[in-house]
Amino acid sequence: MRKSILFLTQVLPYPLDAGPKTRAYYVLRSLVQQYDVTLLSFVRATDTPEAVAHLAQYCAAVHTVPMTRSRLRDASFLAQSLVSRTPFVIQRDRVQAMDDAISRLMRAQAASGAPFKAVHADQLWMAPYALHARAVAGELQQDEPHLVLDQHNATYRIFARLAEGERNPARR
Repeated sequence: MRKSILFLTQVLPYPLDAGPKTRAYYVLRSLVQQYDVTLLSFVRATDTPEAVAHLAQYCAAVHTVPMTRSRLRDASFLAQSLVSRTPFVIQRDRVQAMDDAISRLMRAQAASGAPFKAVHADQLWMAPYALHARAVAGELQQDEPHLVLDQHNATYRIFARLAEGERNPARR
């Protein structure tokens, strides 16, 4: 029996129309050669059922959680991040439905007798979800999965560059 991996992405890694999608797609394609990979990804209104179906031909399973954003919600998350000291990009992308999906998948995989041996968090945004998966494994009294954070970018540099070019002190 092949080992199982839970692969978490903030953007659906198909079609290959952006650098982070392309990188995640080929990491995923590499992993499925040796492991049973379950993909759990946020999806946006622009993601198509055909894209999900394309990924399903490689993965043991593909699950999605809708991601919606708005300026009003972003303002709320910014205020929350200032009070909590949780970075805005983490606060903004914390969605209860993703935690619920992870809990469901962790429980189902454990019940099948083949718990996830690793959780792959694609990009910083997904790291809190990998930690949630580890916590669920602890609740189930099973071995904690290995956690992998795949950082494509030095994220802090992206925000530092944005701040350097921002004239509005509140936005900086």
